[in-house]
Amino acid sequence: MTARIIDSFPQTAELPVGVTRLGLKAKIFSGGTPDKSNERFWSGDLPWLGSGEVNQRHIVEPTSYISKEAVQNSSTKLFPCGAVAMALAGQGKTKGMVATLGIDAYGNQSLACINEYDGNSRFLYWWLLSLYREIRGLSSQDTRDGLNQAMLGQLPVPLFDLTTQRQIADFLDRETARIDLLIEKKQRLVALLGEKLKDDILRAVTMGIDPEAELVPEDELEWTSHRPRHWKVFRLKHFFRENTQYTGDGQETLFSLRMKEGLIPHNDVSDKEIPPNDLINYKKVFPGQIVMNRMRAAIGLFGLADCAGIVSPDYSIFDVNPKAHAAYFLRLFKTEPMMAAFRLLSKGLGTGHSGFMRLNADNFGRIRVAAPEYDEQRLISEYIEERIQQITHLQTKNDQSINRLKEYRSALITDAVTGQIDVASHSRSGVSERRLDKLQEEMDA
Repeated sequence: MTARIIDSFPQTAELPVGVTRLGLKAKIFSGGTPDKSNERFWSGDLPWLGSGEVNQRHIVEPTSYISKEAVQNSSTKLFPCGAVAMALAGQGKTKGMVATLGIDAYGNQSLACINEYDGNSRFLYWWLLSLYREIRGLSSQDTRDGLNQAMLGQLPVPLFDLTTQRQIADFLDRETARIDLLIEKKQRLVALLGEKLKDDILRAVTMGIDPEAELVPEDELEWTSHRPRHWKVFRLKHFFRENTQYTGDGQETLFSLRMKEGLIPHNDVSDKEIPPNDLINYKKVFPGQIVMNRMRAAIGLFGLADCAGIVSPDYSIFDVNPKAHAAYFLRLFKTEPMMAAFRLLSKGLGTGHSGFMRLNADNFGRIRVAAPEYDEQRLISEYIEERIQQITHLQTKNDQSINRLKEYRSALITDAVTGQIDVASHSRSGVSERRLDKLQEEMDA
């Protein structure tokens, strides 16, 4: 192995044993993709894998199924159960990821199979996982096909005896499973908090926040079955009037409308400069106005302007009636029932599936809503902002916990595969339990 490749992997400096090249310890090959236009090739019962399946870690579900004819007429090869697979290319973080095969499956050209390893395959999986960053660094991060079989053959592997390899693999299988369970629980809690917040917002903008309020059946509104008795039913045009003004010179600040951030300067989210001449006849927007993306109203893409500027001519701009609290209605427009109402009244341009759906201002104004007086709208809006802060704080704490658990998991893997910890005594001494307990205490503080 060349010094250049060795220098790419600082983990080897920590090893108490020697290293050799992976290519001397295993057979490495990649597969191929049968002709996608031949339906017979894709109507068989033989499992076939794309590179993204490495994200399963232990592959048991194939990407697709192919026929024997497809195998005979393509370069795909069989990746046997028990082998290790590595993504040579792929989207996002996929490149360089590894997984073990839990099934016999054929692979594509963006997957490498590491087969007949002269050692413990589970240990090899954990070792290669610990080298993930360095492996990705062997090729350009921007190159989809950055890794190849020759590079994999040069990867260092430690020369632990088989018993030690098995002990390390068993230890990491067991300990990471416990950590993964904690991570999964916290991720589930973050998701549940998000659903709880959505439910709280929906109830607040459709039922109010007064638990003593009398609810009555509602027949005029398709998207809710009840409303507080003192709320009145209005069409949206009662609160919002379209106001279309165009820029003459395109010199104003251009805003983009984003789902989470709302209206933000275009230059904050794009490096592409748009000359003023190209912005002539864009629509003017002023503080306090509501902006609607007509093509994406059905997914709740609305914003509230807090300063003057211009937006796409495909947006609708609305003046807000003094009897309407804009932030309250902004929250209402992002609820599932309202988005369904927007979708129902959106009209398509074009033909078939190529058409685009737009909600025009007239149809927007026809939609009926139940709403309280302005002061109650304001109180509901303030309540929602408070709930968002509370839930976001809890989600942030859990996200921080997840990151710390992932950091501990990564460090534990590196320490184990480089022989920095005695895995046999580590388990008996309860070090992992105490470490996880301490992490939990720190995260709960």
